[in-house]
Amino acid sequence: MNIFIDTNVLVDVVSMRVPFFYDSYRVFARGSNGVGNRLLVSDLALCTMAYLVRKQMDGDSLRNVLDNLQKHLLIVPVGPQAIADAIANFTNDFEDEVQYRAALAAHADILVTRDKDGFVNATMPVMTPAEFLLKFNKVP
Repeated sequence: MNIFIDTNVLVDVVSMRVPFFYDSYRVFARGSNGVGNRLLVSDLALCTMAYLVRKQMDGDSLRNVLDNLQKHLLIVPVGPQAIADAIANFTNDFEDEVQYRAALAAHADILVTRDKDGFVNATMPVMTPAEFLLKFNKVP
């Protein structure tokens, strides 16, 4: 299963943002358990996450986090088509639409986010980390 991780879930894990960290981390654990799951994240989400957490850690720590993430996540490009599709289709949140279009292009099966309102027109399942864990309850 291809599990697309939205920016807010990525930030939850990297910054250990309580109370969101626990469920978000368990989604990461589920996705990296080696049982046919792949965690996907857009290149935009990785850049946004680095920008948001840059004041929480020094440059070497951030570099180590990014290096570790690139080893465990499949980083997918946003690309010009996703941008064009997002421009043509977004209602309230352009960034969420860009993430969604990147998820579609990467053939994601599920999008995991804490902001489901940004994905109201999605054709793939959109779940919060807690909903994902309830549905796929075999979590380490």
